[in-house]
Amino acid sequence: MTRIIYILLLSSTLTSCRNDISINAAWKETAVVYALLDANESTHYIRVEKTFLNSGSDALRVAGVSDSIYFDTLQVSIRLMNGSNAVQNIDFSADYNAPKQPGVFGTSNAVLYSSQAKLKQNGTYSLYIKNPRTGKEYTSTINMVHNSYVLTKTTLFSISPGQTIVYYFYTGINAFEYETALTLHYSEYDSVTNKLLGKHSFNWIARNNIIVNDPKTSKEVRFELDGGSFYNQIAANISKTPGVWRTMDTCDVTFHGAGEELSNYLALNKPSLSIVQKKTDYSNITNGLGIFSSRNTNLEQQNLPISDSTKYYIYSNPITAGLGFRKP
Repeated sequence: MTRIIYILLLSSTLTSCRNDISINAAWKETAVVYALLDANESTHYIRVEKTFLNSGSDALRVAGVSDSIYFDTLQVSIRLMNGSNAVQNIDFSADYNAPKQPGVFGTSNAVLYSSQAKLKQNGTYSLYIKNPRTGKEYTSTINMVHNSYVLTKTTLFSISPGQTIVYYFYTGINAFEYETALTLHYSEYDSVTNKLLGKHSFNWIARNNIIVNDPKTSKEVRFELDGGSFYNQIAANISKTPGVWRTMDTCDVTFHGAGEELSNYLALNKPSLSIVQKKTDYSNITNGLGIFSSRNTNLEQQNLPISDSTKYYIYSNPITAGLGFRKP
């Protein structure tokens, strides 16, 4: 009898124990912000979404529901600062027409916040976001990146496969690193009728991770452009097309300067060579997540003609010879 009572008590104890483990903390409102202000742009965008939590459904399914990732209403603005005083307030309007590529996340009611205000290159701007439903606020402050200035300017773009072009430029104040991009423009023609089929272009990041040692002053910087990489990029971005011949027309040279916060974000997200792959998440949004920073996109030379010698190398070089480019 004693044995039976013991078994019954043990059974009751086991069935009353709970093995459920909650891996989710209590949900709290958290905005995720992405914004890169550029004084050279005519329209500025701030992307604001929210984190979501739903223990009763698949995360991918929840991400596809717009209400899970977008706020109903927000007050979004930036403020030009003079010390601790705001001297100008710039409101951003909700833009529901901005393009958004399809994917995992919901696209209905996808919103970006935009403004066409003229920003100051030497300005200090504070971000201010408020949810009027909850009263929660999100803030951050940055310094704008100034224009760079290229010393090496030519009237023709000319480079051979074995050549290296050296560029010199002055960095913009508050730029912590640079990348240089070339946009190559080319035309395609029907090989029978010689009718123009279309004009195309592609971008090549010729140099990146050009670190600025003293961002608070403008410094002269030297970098090299490799001819072999130039021709490899043409081969990588253009395919042989039967019935089509081409001409390489012009190129644009653009310098992109990154503010301190963007430079930090890029540094933390570089591929790791360490056995330990865990990385620190970067955010400079008070009460939220994400990045608010500045950049400077400076189109230094536009529609720079391609030299005949470079066109000849594109036509004859083994790397690009089969792509249908005409002999100049």
